[in-house]
Amino acid sequence: ISQGRTIELPGKLVSLWHKAHDLAFEGMPERDGSAVRICQFKVDDAINWAANLPSKEGGIIWCYHKELAQWLMEVGLAAGLPMLNCPAGENDAIRDPKNSNKILVASVMAHGEGKNLQHHQNQYVLQWPRSARVSQQMLGRCHGTGQLADELIVSRCDTLPFDVLNFAACLNDAVYQQQTTGVRQKMV
Repeated sequence: ISQGRTIELPGKLVSLWHKAHDLAFEGMPERDGSAVRICQFKVDDAINWAANLPSKEGGIIWCYHKELAQWLMEVGLAAGLPMLNCPAGENDAIRDPKNSNKILVASVMAHGEGKNLQHHQNQYVLQWPRSARVSQQMLGRCHGTGQLADELIVSRCDTLPFDVLNFAACLNDAVYQQQTTGVRQKMV
């Protein structure tokens, strides 16, 4: 019922909605509002990567979801690592060269364009973007004019066939873009 009107839906759709609604229980997490932590493998792998960086070197751990960034922060701080959370629009610590010796947890989308992060050389991508354009922007934040390091190291964690196929599809698109536009792609 919406504003005093009854909305007629196809019978099968109504039946499915009722079945799904009947599965609800008290204390059930909100679908869009509460993250459910299932497997800590990727989080542990990222923290292990950060803990094994060369002395006095920091790095950026790129991820998409705020909840995952919070989880990384909790585990990293508990492990005694110098961690800084750099969520979208909340602080500018990621741009400060004085933080280049810390582990920064950053949003792929929030810090994808317009930020010059050449003071960082180590990157770990927890959730690789599907889009070659987004990958180019993400990698370009550190790999650009002003970068003093001879090489940048970008690591990633593939735990599922999906991760490998997602990266392969992104790489395929980057190769296509490079071949058709002539613009060098950083991941190629």
